Amino acid sequence: MSEQKILPPGPPENPWNRWGAKVGLHLAFWAYPHKDVKKAEEVANYPPPWEHAVPGKLLPADWPAPVKDTNGRLLQDGWNTQHNADGTLENQFMVSINRKTNQISFDFKGSDAWSNWGSDLGNAGASEFAKIQAKAQAAYDYLSQHPDYKHYHFSATGHSLGGGMAQSFALKNNIDVAVYNSLPIARDTRNGDYFKDVGGYEVALARYRASGRVVHDVRTPNDIATHTYHSVMGNHYLGERTGQPHTLLPGTPAPDLLKTALLLSKFGTLPAVAIMGKDHTMGALVDGQQGLSVGPDGRYRIPEGQIDFSEIPAQARARFALLSASPVTKVGQMASADESSPWNRYQIERKDGSRQWLSSNQQTGAVEIEHHGADDQRRRIELNPRLGKEAVFTELDAEGRPVRSEKVSMSGPDVKSGVRLAVDSGKSERQWPSAEQQTQAQRFEEQLGARLKQLGMNERQIDTLAAAVVKECTRFHGQGEAGRFLLSRDASTIALQQVHPPLREFSVADALARSPAEHWAEAVTMNRDSSAETRDDHGGHGMSVPGYSQHVPGHQAVA
Repeated sequence: MSEQKILPPGPPENPWNRWGAKVGLHLAFWAYPHKDVKKAEEVANYPPPWEHAVPGKLLPADWPAPVKDTNGRLLQDGWNTQHNADGTLENQFMVSINRKTNQISFDFKGSDAWSNWGSDLGNAGASEFAKIQAKAQAAYDYLSQHPDYKHYHFSATGHSLGGGMAQSFALKNNIDVAVYNSLPIARDTRNGDYFKDVGGYEVALARYRASGRVVHDVRTPNDIATHTYHSVMGNHYLGERTGQPHTLLPGTPAPDLLKTALLLSKFGTLPAVAIMGKDHTMGALVDGQQGLSVGPDGRYRIPEGQIDFSEIPAQARARFALLSASPVTKVGQMASADESSPWNRYQIERKDGSRQWLSSNQQTGAVEIEHHGADDQRRRIELNPRLGKEAVFTELDAEGRPVRSEKVSMSGPDVKSGVRLAVDSGKSERQWPSAEQQTQAQRFEEQLGARLKQLGMNERQIDTLAAAVVKECTRFHGQGEAGRFLLSRDASTIALQQVHPPLREFSVADALARSPAEHWAEAVTMNRDSSAETRDDHGGHGMSVPGYSQHVPGHQAVA
């Protein structure tokens, strides 16, 4: 009987899952402990033929494992773990070995314990790394000198806090590294004794550059950690220090001033900010790199024109973008909250000479921004994202007196809470979608929701299309009620089948390029204004759509 051929488990371009940016992401994901393995595998599989090294298998059998008593109290810590006095796991690294490619990766767990978050915010993770760095170094020294592994290629990976640890570890040991939405090399780690036995931090950097080591620094567009530590605090990232720019996964980044305002309003742990917190997760990284190819250097190939639709409405993003066009050159904290005042105050200086003063109330979440532009224009922005309130943009004269104010929504719509519209008095009032409009949205989701999910759309995209459908139903209200909604076979177009012809269609891509809030606001405005200028085609008169009839072969009709 002939020996069965073993097929490589990886993709054609990387049959044995050689270490690189994509494989490193999966290794970093599995550095976290996962209680529900099946659920974790729905996010990312551990890449074969890699295997975790454990005592008795690829590691000496006498290396200790964590031991707890019947009450959960820690009796003995593990060779690669650090628990607190209550027995809660705080820090961990895994060793992954690929015997087909002769590679070993040290994978550092990111933040998931309260001590981690405090360290993240206080000292960029230095105190947490100090708890486990000696164990990681002992494992590296053993494996790198072992006859079976000394010819292997060593690397490190990590996400979030684990990415900061991985960079420090890689720099000290002069090995490649892949990090994801990572913290920087912590200042206390740089300035302490960690790099002392390799000549110090700057000597280690020079050696790293000279040896041509590889850094994969992969980020999602609105990640809170890299924005805070890189753009605001100016901390050290290994790729930047060695001339290797980070890789930004597809998506539309929010303006930096908007990110900072959101961060200040949501003070506390890193994942607390709605958009940026979600972008920081491993799930966001996995989603962001889906379908991307990897080049021969192991880096992602990022295509042009990729779009990620933020939950912050376009109008608000555009307003903040105008104030974020010039790069930040300096950030300083002018005052800290204390018993006498709940306000933290910061100053931002930009390359074009403009300055911004940010004040955040740690009790209420309110944020106030004073902008003095290089063109001598002055603006004030007041917002409280924590309460979901609109931002107020006020233009000021040279003496700081208000000239004109405008309110801008900072969040997508909740249909039940209504849509706020400006009225002639200069004030605003909250308007609700009509019962008919809400029925139209529900009918659309009942008819096409399942099909759109099969095509890979998420709930937000379906909600966006439902809002766009309501807007079109309102626009062409004169043709009667829309009883059926049709989806073209290539899923590029949606059509409305109303009582009176013609069919009305709109582009799926164009609809998804806007937020649900924008579609709902237009629909509510149209419904409020019943003039002929607002609604087209009263009485069913309108332009026929070429290629359509009441039965459209190219469209899917769902009763």
